[in-house]
Amino acid sequence: MTNWDIYQGFLYGDLAHTNNTEHREKFMAWTKSIISKESSYFDFRDILGKTLMVIAQIKYLTEDVLSK
Repeated sequence: MTNWDIYQGFLYGDLAHTNNTEHREKFMAWTKSIISKESSYFDFRDILGKTLMVIAQIKYLTEDVLSK
């Protein structure tokens, strides 16, 4: 399972567009037990945090280039 699979599973299986049965089924399977649910949420938050750090870095670099 890749980070992209986890990201899509949470985003499209729980948080938005829950009518996508493929992602919804994955999400429900990942969160059947308390341990797997907490582990899955931890992975999702980690992926989301790294994604936001990359976006912030791109913002910084873009602003630096445009200010010159």
